[in-house]
Amino acid sequence: MFLEYKIERKNLEALNVNEYQEFPFRIAEISDAQFYVRIYRVTDASHGKICISFGARCEEEIKFSARLRIILQSSKCCMKSSNILPPFCSPGADGRIICCSMADLINLESAPNEQITLKIDGFLIYERKAPKFNAFKLPKQIVPSVFYNKYFHQNIEIFAGGNNTPILMLKRVAAAFAQSLIDAVEDDSTVNIPEFPYEIVETAVKLLNGYSSSCRTFSFENMLVLLHFACSYNIASIKDEVSSFIMKSISPANCAHIFLFSKFIKLENIRAKSVQYLKALAAESKAFSYAEILSDEDKEEIYGASNA
Repeated sequence: MFLEYKIERKNLEALNVNEYQEFPFRIAEISDAQFYVRIYRVTDASHGKICISFGARCEEEIKFSARLRIILQSSKCCMKSSNILPPFCSPGADGRIICCSMADLINLESAPNEQITLKIDGFLIYERKAPKFNAFKLPKQIVPSVFYNKYFHQNIEIFAGGNNTPILMLKRVAAAFAQSLIDAVEDDSTVNIPEFPYEIVETAVKLLNGYSSSCRTFSFENMLVLLHFACSYNIASIKDEVSSFIMKSISPANCAHIFLFSKFIKLENIRAKSVQYLKALAAESKAFSYAEILSDEDKEEIYGASNA
């Protein structure tokens, strides 16, 4: 990352105390954040103190750390500073990167039209500490008595993703909420699911068994795979709840992936909503991440034939 700004002396002198001049910018790889550099007037005197800060406005749960080198150059001096900013990402949570007095920076007796050059280079550490789906919860389900009486405490053993450790599932739960798993039973008690990862299948079983918090640490990508599994094995309760939760979580950072995923698994309700969301972004000329993964056909559907 490299930034360079020309700052007019007269603009600095026109600022009141705690007012600032802001220079917004975006980083293409991080479309879900609006970054800014601000120059504050800290004291009122003509020779008073100014501070330069670096910050961002971001989506919920996204944070950045910054490693920056700063050069503030005028006809009178050249100030250099290196800064490490702790995680930040909200108005008021930016980090001051350099402070000085106007008298140190410029010759107050010289030309009022002097320009000051600000250069910033460094890098950001982009982190999402909190799990995206930490609020997900599957409503409690009651097994009908007909299945309880028929299977009582019988289990089925599910082998998934090439893992030799069986996942135990109550047969009555499978019969009530995942009949396709009962249909796939071999040798009266075994189900093989090699096409899905062990963690995904295990989590689905835990959800059906009543452990509603079992996927709260899942990444966004894992939630999509969980939805794919639920669609493939027609597990309606997981399919409906995960679909709803994913659509509530749609953002410029993930909308392209949701759109392509819904096409892949032929989930029309999510596809329609993601197209609607993408069209709204396009109408407002707002950027979204991973636009390059869309095909020409996809772009035509979103932007229209003339703009694809």
